[in-house]
Amino acid sequence: MEDVDAAFEQIVQSGHELHALVLNAADLGINMPALTTDINDWMRVINTNLGWNFKITQSAARLITGQGGSIVFVSSNYISAALIRRRSVISS
Repeated sequence: MEDVDAAFEQIVQSGHELHALVLNAADLGINMPALTTDINDWMRVINTNLGWNFKITQSAARLITGQGGSIVFVSSNYISAALIRRRSVISS
């Protein structure tokens, strides 16, 4: 996760400012039925979609705080479709 901090530090070092961050789910959890999915696979999706988004947001917020800006999370409409084999991404 240090790489995330380093990436945002490069923005500062290059003389640029961060004004916006847009995030979305990166692991779609394809073919992961709720009754048969291994917990390690489930946690991979949760960690990717929640853990990494938290860390990226935290690093970005440090740059945005005081100067103003926006952080936007793009949500999913999977829940309305109730996709049987994508329960983990719907949960995250």
